[in-house]
Amino acid sequence: MHGVSTTSVIAEDQFSLSATTPQVVANCLTFWNSFNDTLHEAVTGENGALGKNTCFFANTPFSEANAMWAPQPVLWELTPLLIPEDEVAAARGIVRKAL
Repeated sequence: MHGVSTTSVIAEDQFSLSATTPQVVANCLTFWNSFNDTLHEAVTGENGALGKNTCFFANTPFSEANAMWAPQPVLWELTPLLIPEDEVAAARGIVRKAL
């Protein structure tokens, strides 16, 4: 939720996650698409500068259906306390705390 202005979703001194969610989703979609486009352009530019195809862009086959809380997520879901549901975190020695 970094970069999301909460001034438009605060009502009576309370933060509204449900009111913020659409903007968070929009920001994530923008980042995902911009990142892929920019990385692809960088690979194309580098290959052009080298005069041969040395670098390759691997566009992941993810779709919106694979996003968190979507029908077929490939990302960890978050608990209501915004803690990742990472089933192997304990084995890696990672302790997650609520934000």
